[in-house]
Amino acid sequence: MPGTTFWVAIAVIAVVAIVGNTVLEIIKASGSGGKFKPRIEGLEEQVHDLESDLLDARHRVEVLEKIVTSQKYDLGREIDELRSS
Repeated sequence: MPGTTFWVAIAVIAVVAIVGNTVLEIIKASGSGGKFKPRIEGLEEQVHDLESDLLDARHRVEVLEKIVTSQKYDLGREIDELRSS
């Protein structure tokens, strides 16, 4: 029986070491979230800027589509083609 208590003690020490290491890694991971916060805020700002640029680009494309599909544009193009012929 004295040999079994030795192995039980080794097993307990191993389990405590593994659990302790895991808890330490969790604490480190949760504490390091603060150093990524400025980077996350910067990325959120970039996403907002890109969304604004996308909306602006969509609006410009809509305006260009209206210009290209208007009859006045076709008339102007036809006149330009007559001049170049």
